[in-house]
Amino acid sequence: MSTKTLRKPLDGSRSCQKHVRKCDVATPVSLDTETLKKNLGHLAASFPKGKKVQAYEQIAAQLSALAGRNNGSSWTWRYVSSFYAGTVEPSRRFLLALNFLVQRSNPNNKQWFYFIRRRSVAAVYDKCIFAEMIISQMRGLKFRPVTFSRYMEVKCAATRHKR
Repeated sequence: MSTKTLRKPLDGSRSCQKHVRKCDVATPVSLDTETLKKNLGHLAASFPKGKKVQAYEQIAAQLSALAGRNNGSSWTWRYVSSFYAGTVEPSRRFLLALNFLVQRSNPNNKQWFYFIRRRSVAAVYDKCIFAEMIISQMRGLKFRPVTFSRYMEVKCAATRHKR
């Protein structure tokens, strides 16, 4: 049996928690298929009439490039048109790529993710497209996502406590 005593948590950490705004925490990407279908229709409508197949081919090529599927297993225009018609259930990867295409965001953009667990802090700088994966992995380690200001509060409190 171990004779180590457990440390008590900082008293100040409880009072600081009420100052954290939940709206600042990074949330996973919402993939509403109906909205994405409408946006795909707008993308296809931007091409000349009578060129629907060519429009879907270009959209499929852009989606495949965004998803990194240029090794021969890229999406075809039929897959894109079937998704738009509602005859096929799209993959999550397809929906993410379509979401990035619609938002015109760069999947290689990077951002900071901040996490705390009691007095422990962690900061991760990685691609935005990995946000859901990073957050779920850190939650598995009992960390929770926080804002930069909350991250700095806990970090400063932890360094003051060590002195």
